[in-house]
Amino acid sequence: AQSRIQGLERERQAQAVIIAGLKKEHQDQISQAVEAESAVQEMNELDEERENKETKLQDVLLENKLITQGALEKARDFQKKYGGNLLQFLFVNRQLNENLLVECLCDKFAVPYLPLGTYEISKDIAQLVPIELAEKYWVLPVDRAENDLMLVMVDPFDNTAIKEIEGLTGCSVKVYIGLLSEIAEKIRRLYKVNIRGLNAEGDLVSPLFIKTAYYKGRERRRAVRFKTELALKIVHDNHVAESTTEDICWDGLSFKLDRELPIYSTVTIQISNPESDDGKENRLPIMGLAQVKRVTPLESGNFMIGAKFLKIPQEDIHTIIEHASEKQDNQEPEIQEKADSVSGSLNSQKLQRLANLVITE
Repeated sequence: AQSRIQGLERERQAQAVIIAGLKKEHQDQISQAVEAESAVQEMNELDEERENKETKLQDVLLENKLITQGALEKARDFQKKYGGNLLQFLFVNRQLNENLLVECLCDKFAVPYLPLGTYEISKDIAQLVPIELAEKYWVLPVDRAENDLMLVMVDPFDNTAIKEIEGLTGCSVKVYIGLLSEIAEKIRRLYKVNIRGLNAEGDLVSPLFIKTAYYKGRERRRAVRFKTELALKIVHDNHVAESTTEDICWDGLSFKLDRELPIYSTVTIQISNPESDDGKENRLPIMGLAQVKRVTPLESGNFMIGAKFLKIPQEDIHTIIEHASEKQDNQEPEIQEKADSVSGSLNSQKLQRLANLVITE
């Protein structure tokens, strides 16, 4: 009988341990569910806050006369047709001043400004955000502290960009605003690409290139064209002409000819492969089609021709850009600053004051 009682007691104790374990497991599940629900709620609130700011941004731009109602309506119509980012469209179509935008967002939304001019970014940090996302969203990772990723953006309220980068990196993004010209220059140096966006015609163009249709007066800008001399052949109406490239970009190139080409005419181009010039094995020349967009008479009697690429392999353009970019970096050319509009721009003291906000917070 005593042995039976002891056996029952051991069985009761074992059951008590199992019950306690089940209770703890149940309590852990409840705690995890509460934490998950809290995290989801926090994320939803953050998304809602960002979306509200993104909507409010349009009103702030109008109230502070950074853009016109007509420009905003045109941008909205463009978004309905193509999607994309509002600020990118405004920049590409010369409707927005980068300095005024930074000052406005820092003042109205307390977004910290991070100057990139002298900020060193390691390749390990840059690799956290793939080149495709940096080029698509005009963003740049600058540092990481544990699970926080510092991200400098042209549009700090681009919720789509933030969520995609957070999902990819597993980090919590801490947003800073930067000057478009500084972000573009850093992306060019780190990723060897020029950021681009869709213009009103739906063409991919650089936001820092001056197009004749938008050029007004003497405008200084940060150069993003690459000066490079590559042997060039141009075929038009069965006539073959030889020249060298003056400069080149993702959208096109310029060169000199001793005869005039018709505006909007299509030409076949053959560019020498820069990898052959660098002493590598002999590479085939790069072939493509281009459309003449600009013809300027020169005092010498020649003509400066500007042409837009119509059909050329992207990997070949990348090869040329990388070659020219490396040469430009090695030569340390003088780069003109991005123009500040006469209507009002940030002076160096204001920029320094905004930069100090990052340091003191």
